[in-house]
Amino acid sequence: MQSDKTHLIKYIKIDSFAWLPKKTTDDIDNFLTLCQARGYSDDTIRAYFYDFLYFFRWFKTKKTTFKNITAKNLVAFIKHQNEIMAATASINRRLTTIDQFYRFCFGENIPGQNNFAHSGKNNNQFLTYDSSIGIHMIKRRSNSILKVKQVQKIIIPLEASDLAKFVRTLTTRRDIAIVYMMLFSGLRSSEVIGLKIENINQLNSTMLIFGKGKKERLIPMAPQLEYALNRYLDTERPVISKSKNVFLALKGPKRGNPLTREGLRSLFRYKRATSGVTNANPHRFRHTFARNMAATGMSLPVLQRLLGHADHRTVIRYINMSQMDLQQEFIAAIDKIEKKYGKSIL
Repeated sequence: MQSDKTHLIKYIKIDSFAWLPKKTTDDIDNFLTLCQARGYSDDTIRAYFYDFLYFFRWFKTKKTTFKNITAKNLVAFIKHQNEIMAATASINRRLTTIDQFYRFCFGENIPGQNNFAHSGKNNNQFLTYDSSIGIHMIKRRSNSILKVKQVQKIIIPLEASDLAKFVRTLTTRRDIAIVYMMLFSGLRSSEVIGLKIENINQLNSTMLIFGKGKKERLIPMAPQLEYALNRYLDTERPVISKSKNVFLALKGPKRGNPLTREGLRSLFRYKRATSGVTNANPHRFRHTFARNMAATGMSLPVLQRLLGHADHRTVIRYINMSQMDLQQEFIAAIDKIEKKYGKSIL
């Protein structure tokens, strides 16, 4: 998605919604344009687009208009999403997107949600309004939006043996540097492929990272990462390229072009098959970084800053102690208690 597109709908092909009334497609266009004007990332806008696609493909069979939907329609949508085995997090994001879009179009919440959702303080402060492009106001998200209960899944970090297997399959210095970006700095996929040459400070061994919501954070580079990155930049990165991106395609007709999201997915997909480490993906490498840092005793605020999370509760979910760690900590704590009380309670 080109960030300089004013009318995003032209890029993401609004004809996918050909069955919808023109006003609805225009509202979707305006909604996404507003999101872009407010500085939402391309990934977020793309996610909104596909949320609309999932919802309105289902909704086209219903005998009502979008304006007249109620919470009962949302419940039916949830049932449909469960039937197609959609992830709980995806269902909740789609519900939030539709709720926000409804308020964008009609200035009020979808009727009936309080009958199903947890009721809370409904703060209707306006987030933004741009009169120059004639777009409605969007109200702050209500606490009473209908949601599906989400069970937090534990993500198991990669074991040292699996890491070794996976790394041994990396045949280019670029691929090694990419994996090290995740393993030694905890970068997201989007942060890796979006990294620019100008954002690497070799003198201070730091990187300026633009995370979700284009939030900046300056993080240090581990010596292992710095060495791998310099080897790639000095000997393998195509010199003919005018791109400012660090990671480029190395072969084929796209040689010298920025590495794409699909290119990164293909890399990991191929290396998983080659190495036999079937659970190796960018997010798991990021989680392994977080787990390793936490195991050293790094404080939560520092780890939160390194990972680029606004909410410390998100960071806590990354930290999963192994059973061995748990047992060792428990035994150490019991030993301290025993020393405190002595034999008096035995």
